Amino acid sequence: MLKCAIIGAGRIAHEHLRVFSAIETVEVVGLVGRTKKTAETLAGEFNIPVFNSLTSLWQATAPDLIVICVNTPLLSQVIADVVNYPWTILMEKPPGINLTDTLHIHELIGNHQAYVAFNRRYLGATRQVSAALKNDDAGPRFITITDHQSISEFLKIQGKERIEAYNLMYANSIHLIDYFYSFARSEISAVHPLTTFDPETTLCHIAHLTYANGDQGLYYCFWQGAGGWSVRVNTARGCYMMSPLEKASFQEAGKRSPITFPSLAEDDDFKPGFLAQARAIVAEITGETTSIDSHPFPPAVPFAEAERTVQLVHDIYAGYEGTEATIKAIGKMSTI
Repeated sequence: MLKCAIIGAGRIAHEHLRVFSAIETVEVVGLVGRTKKTAETLAGEFNIPVFNSLTSLWQATAPDLIVICVNTPLLSQVIADVVNYPWTILMEKPPGINLTDTLHIHELIGNHQAYVAFNRRYLGATRQVSAALKNDDAGPRFITITDHQSISEFLKIQGKERIEAYNLMYANSIHLIDYFYSFARSEISAVHPLTTFDPETTLCHIAHLTYANGDQGLYYCFWQGAGGWSVRVNTARGCYMMSPLEKASFQEAGKRSPITFPSLAEDDDFKPGFLAQARAIVAEITGETTSIDSHPFPPAVPFAEAERTVQLVHDIYAGYEGTEATIKAIGKMSTI
């Protein structure tokens, strides 16, 4: 049995506990939480012990895997403690507040075995489109991503901090921007932001990407008004669509109506993508199978690969990072 423990006691920690508890070769052995009452309530639901420190957790259970589910501003502090123990690390995205923080966390991790949770790589829809694209390799490929974020709406969520809100492209858009790698056939050769991003005034931020093989990408993010998340991959054969991301369809060239891919049961039973993601990290550690019901899923995402996507976010937004200094300056002029 692979022994797994959790740091954190919030909503995402609950989802990780659900999927790891459902895997027959995994034993969840404990939880460490910042707020004792919240941690005890969550642990009680899964009948696991609560520990008040990583030292006591390690001494009592020696987990093989530690899953970090803390607010991003706390991540570097937690990582600095976590790397003192020889477990494999799985941390929730993003792997840092912004690129600067991600590079700092990279230094803290060193050679430790660490992975990042990018659950949308493991959606049934993502895996079905990826499988279909393997048989659709003729001609150029055009990837279009539509994003929507709102700093003001994000700040209404209990427990969220301004530093996260003003780095929302790293905290939240990262999953969408990662699709520029998931559906690509070659390395990205150039990123061209077509607008200048300003957290106070930008309505829509746009960037154009080119790939070494001639494929292209186009990114739109609406920062004001309404919007939704969608991914489209156009080829000579037709158009693959994910809108919402959990639902995939294909419209063949010359046809009027798209064909919808069937949903996978795992995405109905658990938070979409989480079960396959958990199995991917278990497979990484134990060498188990990498499929569920004959639907293969990608390998676990190493920290360095997640860092690459953070760098892409940074490039798409022309180096923008929200810092304490810039947020303080904005606060003097804004009601956000």
